[in-house]
Amino acid sequence: MFFSRREHYYRIPLTRREHRIFLAAMILFRNKVIELDGPTEDIDGVILKLSKLRSYAGVCLEGAIIVLACIIFSVFAGTQPQIDPDAAAATMV
Repeated sequence: MFFSRREHYYRIPLTRREHRIFLAAMILFRNKVIELDGPTEDIDGVILKLSKLRSYAGVCLEGAIIVLACIIFSVFAGTQPQIDPDAAAATMV
């Protein structure tokens, strides 16, 4: 693929199903452009925008997971420990 010559792109490996869907979308878009007598070389630009959008969505999801983990940790750390004075010392540890 032509993405390999650009080193500043983050490549996310696609499954076979995702790759087929991506190729089908590219072919559908290319056929629409050909029907409208438009330039087909603009499709490469659209493909680059789609890959940037996909990588941006991945970064946003990573950030959302980190925020969720921080919220869960702060709730966990903010609770008072429950101490049972009648429990044995071995069960408290």
